[in-house]
Amino acid sequence: MTNDSLGRRRRHQAMAPIGHKLAFGVSLLFSCCCVAKAVVTFSLDGQWTAVNTNKSIKISATVPGGIYTDLKRSGVIGEPYYGFNDVRYAWVGYENWTFSRRIDVPDALLNQERLSLVAHGIDTVCRVKLNGVVLFDADNMYVRYIADVKDILHRKGNIIRVSCESPVLYALRKHEEQVRSSYPVYPLCPPSVQNGQCHVNYIRKMPCSFSWDWGPSFPS
Repeated sequence: MTNDSLGRRRRHQAMAPIGHKLAFGVSLLFSCCCVAKAVVTFSLDGQWTAVNTNKSIKISATVPGGIYTDLKRSGVIGEPYYGFNDVRYAWVGYENWTFSRRIDVPDALLNQERLSLVAHGIDTVCRVKLNGVVLFDADNMYVRYIADVKDILHRKGNIIRVSCESPVLYALRKHEEQVRSSYPVYPLCPPSVQNGQCHVNYIRKMPCSFSWDWGPSFPS
């Protein structure tokens, strides 16, 4: 084992206590307001269901939260920060993950003049649907998304679904499109010692999730 790899292993072990808020770090809520009235909110934080691309993995997920934390809590993976588990669990970043939840809302909310779904921090390339209707396509984790749901939301049995594309494959696709039309955007990849993912400059998400000099790659 080289000095670099030994130091890196120790660094990962030392980082183990850090929380894993790495994917789908989003706060969702229904919000309504009228002139001269206070804003009324209905939070969608809590338990959701997460499913991978081919539906071979179906687990309970917590919002706000991250898919690595959810997978660890469900026993699918071990401690992401231990040893070289960032390499072992690299497959997580290549999966598409769909988060869904059934929602019942109070009449007091439905009776409001205006109703909006407000999403903070969707990470990152995700389509949001309510009762089968596309509300918006997110592609930037740094902005807030708002959609009118007044004519879509029901009293009972609402299904909200957030379908997120693999950030690794999305970034690769955008890179390939760019190269075909003009020129590549550098740097293409992080230093090999980081075992990170490439083309983070093609996606509007936290760059360090593809690896950094101080942390491993968890591209959620």
